[in-house]
Amino acid sequence: MKTIHTTLFLLFLTIAGYSQTYFISFINADDSKLPGDSENTVFIKTNGWSEMNSLSLNVFTPVVIGKGSASSASFTGIPQTGMIEFTKPYFAPLSTKLSDALVKGIHFKKIIIVGNRQNGVGALVPFVRYEFEIAFMGNITRGFSNSTDGLTNEKYLFKAGKFSIFNYNYANPDGTGAVTCKSYGWDFTTIKEINTSTTCPAPGAN
Repeated sequence: MKTIHTTLFLLFLTIAGYSQTYFISFINADDSKLPGDSENTVFIKTNGWSEMNSLSLNVFTPVVIGKGSASSASFTGIPQTGMIEFTKPYFAPLSTKLSDALVKGIHFKKIIIVGNRQNGVGALVPFVRYEFEIAFMGNITRGFSNSTDGLTNEKYLFKAGKFSIFNYNYANPDGTGAVTCKSYGWDFTTIKEINTSTTCPAPGAN
């Protein structure tokens, strides 16, 4: 279990480091994509990408501490995934499809979330990519506000049977230069590690 503990620590450490922009894409069982609303020139809406407002991961391992010293009496359980939460502005074509998936219990083959940040020359580059497989929507909440832009925000919760993390590592600290990839995956249905690629997917690929 040491690997998943270390990976999750680095995962959350990565999230906290920079000003970020996240994009999300939904892949159906037949490999078609839900409509996107992104205006980014790399994560384009015609390829199913939408911009997110926030992301909250919920992957954990139950810990039990029994009698005696903590170091000798504590043990961990099986890694589990709770509900993954994200928020984004209301976008009718996508929101309707997600609501339909929730009501009908339709699963997505894959949900992809990519975190990006500005590099040293002002370009938006990915630093982390999450892939969730066998994903089901669990909850949708729509909130109204009196903001001048008139946007309606939505909060979504989903749960997945598998997940993979790809961390992009650039040659230079400012996010420029050659990129290498560190990846890790876990199957919550079989309680086994997934063999993932050492090559990071290209930006905007899904």
